[in-house]
Amino acid sequence: MARSHTERPAKKTVYVLGAGFARDAGFPLQAEILSQIMAVDFGTLVDAPIYYTEFEMARRRVQDFLAEVFPGRNPPALEDVFTLLDETIARRQRCQSFSSQTLDGIREDLKHTILFLLQLATERYLRDTAGASDFYRRLAAHFILERMRAGKRGDPIAVLIVNWDSVFEDTVYWCLHRVDGLRRLDIDYCCYTNPLGRGDPHTPSLLQKAKGLYNLKVIKLHGSINWLICSNCEALFTGLGSKRSVWEDYAQPPHCPICFRTSRGSTQAALEGFFVSPTFVKVFDNAHIRMAWHNAYLELAEADRVVFVGYSLPAADFHVRTLLRRSIRPDAEIIVVLRQADKPGRTTPVRLRASFAAVRYKDFFGERARITLGGVRRFFKPIIPSDLDGTLHRIGCLLNRRPRR
Repeated sequence: MARSHTERPAKKTVYVLGAGFARDAGFPLQAEILSQIMAVDFGTLVDAPIYYTEFEMARRRVQDFLAEVFPGRNPPALEDVFTLLDETIARRQRCQSFSSQTLDGIREDLKHTILFLLQLATERYLRDTAGASDFYRRLAAHFILERMRAGKRGDPIAVLIVNWDSVFEDTVYWCLHRVDGLRRLDIDYCCYTNPLGRGDPHTPSLLQKAKGLYNLKVIKLHGSINWLICSNCEALFTGLGSKRSVWEDYAQPPHCPICFRTSRGSTQAALEGFFVSPTFVKVFDNAHIRMAWHNAYLELAEADRVVFVGYSLPAADFHVRTLLRRSIRPDAEIIVVLRQADKPGRTTPVRLRASFAAVRYKDFFGERARITLGGVRRFFKPIIPSDLDGTLHRIGCLLNRRPRR
């Protein structure tokens, strides 16, 4: 969690990961989510749980809504859909044939289908034994070693994630499971987390330092698909590190274990998936999200180097842009990892140049922004280990080494 002292570490790197970071792991960019929701084919799914039936019902209702309100050939931008829903529901108005009460249900259906799509991608990624997963595993091993080299009191790196996927955390835990490193190093979400299951290996973020763990800071600015929140007490739970499937943990969430202990048989509050929807009227009134943003500010303010990976810095993310303006020091090094397609060509009309991420970063940070156009894999290739098994063995030896008396 955030440090109580005010001393700034000598060297610190903060990584800001966008949707482009997880694309090679099979996760969609935000602009692709609606089209991929509509394209899910049940005939290709293995071990289909009952949850698929609920998804199909929700998808049909969303489909009917989009067909009437957004009749264009291409799916609308997700921000436009959520903004329309949020504004209309807040004002208790109608939208064509839909009442505000119906729209409220459609909004929940849309969130439900998004969670399903990302959980499906997570399940497929976790089952992957080769291919893209190898890169992410070697990268996770690199981050683990970097964190451990600084010692338990060190604070060399932090990872800020603007997307909802849990690829980074899940891959860190994949490494920990294989080196017997559970309860020695953990993901620190920098907010009030609770393990979902009684035997789950995740140690609440607030307790990690006190229990002598290496904490690897991962701050989710918009929530996460592996977060569940109680609608009654607002306690936050995660199945991070669980051996259960994502369907068992998140498809049909259990009742809140805290309220279960205190309600003495009364109606139980069910846990709900928790993420901040992409809308132009975002409301960050949740205590966990506020704490995450506060800690994100502190991490960025301390950073000597900020590395943006697969994040396009869209103008619509004005909350993130404001955070960056307020927190990053003028002398901090700025590195931006994009693809070649994110930079305009010589013949690109002036009116279209602002639509390219490389131009947005230059406009935002000026010439100090160093743009790298080789993509995620090329950027990390020089620093990630080539021998994953050997690196994991080294991590295991370091994590399980007995302290000197």
